[in-house]
Amino acid sequence: MTVILYPQITMEPFSKKPNDDAEAWFDRGLLNHIQGDVKGAMICYDRAIEIDPNYAKVWINKGGLYWNQGDAQNAMECYDRALEINGKLSEPWFSKGIEYSQQGDAENAMKCYDQALEYNADNAEAWRLRGMRYHHPLGDYEPELCDYANAMICYNRAIEIDPNYFTAWYFKARLYYNQGSRQEAIKCFNHALDIDPNRATTKHNDCAIRLALINPQLIDPRRADTWYAKGIIYDELDDEENAMKCFDRAIEIDPGHYYALNNKGVLHHEQGDAKNAMKCYDRAIEVYQSKSNHALYNKGVLYDKLGDKEKAEKFMQDYDHMIPGRKSKTNLFKFTICNRTYC
Repeated sequence: MTVILYPQITMEPFSKKPNDDAEAWFDRGLLNHIQGDVKGAMICYDRAIEIDPNYAKVWINKGGLYWNQGDAQNAMECYDRALEINGKLSEPWFSKGIEYSQQGDAENAMKCYDQALEYNADNAEAWRLRGMRYHHPLGDYEPELCDYANAMICYNRAIEIDPNYFTAWYFKARLYYNQGSRQEAIKCFNHALDIDPNRATTKHNDCAIRLALINPQLIDPRRADTWYAKGIIYDELDDEENAMKCFDRAIEIDPGHYYALNNKGVLHHEQGDAKNAMKCYDRAIEVYQSKSNHALYNKGVLYDKLGDKEKAEKFMQDYDHMIPGRKSKTNLFKFTICNRTYC
């Protein structure tokens, strides 16, 4: 999802261009880049830089090449070099924002998206990603941290620029759902499906599940996420028995399904079954080893209920430090369909 510039490649045969022409080497590198020849692209980009070290778009594409290979450090160095040459380029700011987002650094990601939009206000993807930072500051949806108004402004701006931008419509639907505006959410989901039916029913499976209330054919029983989402729907209807069966089916298909494990633990917890609740939380913590793991918090709540204040405080603190200013509560964190984030 990083930026690669694709200018029109000159129609003049490369063989007729001089070997000291930086643009010719850039074009050759670009062609190799598009064709998936990483080594060939890098050789050409390096040759272009050797001829003209201040050729900013070569540095941007070289950064994209590194980023696509998973080398974030060298990618960021290339983007920084491009900005040293011209700090008003939108593309390297945008690419840096994506990398900061991948690192979970929401503050720097937002700064980069703002800079990218300052120099190119019509970058629909930058608006969408900026909206996601307001919507999901820590990755998963946290109601107390969500800036609904600014997230909606960003999603709407992305759609204004590109009315067929599937992902912007999809996250706008999720935002409506988070606000409790179910009918508006369904309208946006339907619009997303009109744009790209296959993508909406596979990659964004939770979207399909919400639509399954209207069209049951969208449910795919082979997917763990399908059963997880059905469990949530049953739980919302206070049908704990069927919710538990669905979470069990999700875990049977995918034993490491963190979301289903957490929600199954909450159901046991609410039913007073501390032993099985603890097993689910421990498994969720095992498969997702992060201090932002909500099962840590729920385990702390369970210890609090069992009267072990020392352990309760430890687990809550491990979780609370991820959210500045958050106060420990004794209510459980249960995932909903729209807690899941997809890019």
